[in-house]
Amino acid sequence: MCGPTYVPRRPEEGLLHELFREHLSTFLAGLGDGDSPGLPRHVVRELEGFLECGVLAHGFVRVRCPRCRDERLIGYS
Repeated sequence: MCGPTYVPRRPEEGLLHELFREHLSTFLAGLGDGDSPGLPRHVVRELEGFLECGVLAHGFVRVRCPRCRDERLIGYS
């Protein structure tokens, strides 16, 4: 692009994303055991939404520089 170079995030490659991806379902299942009521539904939705945040496969916008016509994909967050 003409201006500053955009460096895309790759959240799916981060340690926190890996931790959530591998252990969130087990964590949530363990909270519902016994007398524990688990987490409120809105908290669960936010935790699950974290796995989609910034990942192109879950939605993106295509931006184009009007001068040089270079294009980039930017994941929704």
